[in-house]
Amino acid sequence: MRARRKILIFTAFISGACLLAGSVFLVYKFKTADGRKTETTQKEEVKKDVKIGWISDVHAGKEKPDKDRGFPSFPKEYKKYLEKVFSEMKNEEINTVINTGDTTNRSDQKIAGKVIELTKAMGINMIIVKGNHDGPQTSAALGLTQYYYYYDLGDVRIIVLDDTFESEKMENYWESEYANYDEYQGFINQAQLEWLKETLKTDKKVIVAMHIPVFTAEDVGGQFLPRYAEFEKIIRESGKVKLVISGHDHAYWEREYNGIRYKSLYPLTQKTRKGTYAIINLADFSVEYRIGNE
Repeated sequence: MRARRKILIFTAFISGACLLAGSVFLVYKFKTADGRKTETTQKEEVKKDVKIGWISDVHAGKEKPDKDRGFPSFPKEYKKYLEKVFSEMKNEEINTVINTGDTTNRSDQKIAGKVIELTKAMGINMIIVKGNHDGPQTSAALGLTQYYYYYDLGDVRIIVLDDTFESEKMENYWESEYANYDEYQGFINQAQLEWLKETLKTDKKVIVAMHIPVFTAEDVGGQFLPRYAEFEKIIRESGKVKLVISGHDHAYWEREYNGIRYKSLYPLTQKTRKGTYAIINLADFSVEYRIGNE
């Protein structure tokens, strides 16, 4: 959702793991948007059915709940619920988690650092998507240095995109036309679209993770946004994308559009739904929602 400060573009970077089918070697391999590669290998048993976790809109912070929202988030309680859901995931031998953005509530660098410390301490490998609340001061604390990247896990490729507004349009966000929520729907720039075309040239099945959905909010119709037409055409024609996940709207919904499944998730710290997360089965791309009730 909207951050109460100017928002600058920053980039996202993360390392990935590639499980080699039929092998007992785990190859850690990643490629960033600027083309840099690294790779290491270690011996490890490969499991047939791999599951990963999914959380969104943690909104970690020191602030009290925003009472202006119908279902406010509780920033101060982020630690309690991150520990809770990560523990539940670890009990199911899930070690990799996609976080679809807004890790912080007010782009607090110290809070971002605490989130990463907790994540590492619990043995979670978190694939982070840039959210519109995650400003430039959070980038260093979160270890994010690239806009967009991919992460290979066995025969699945997870592609992370940044569809938040560009910095020049956000310089005076709260005094601009973009402060109208109906306009705060993001877009994917041309550089990413060209990179996406190349990254989809793979024999792997693909999950796309982004912060802002390609549809309007449910309460205004849930319509496909024309600004994402080229993105939709690219992923549809590739024949590789099985699932697109996002956050931002603080709502749960799922729909199929031109043969591709799109899903969104409630925030981790939202009132009446604290502790919400999901499990994605990489064998069939089914999603099991675990909706909190606190």
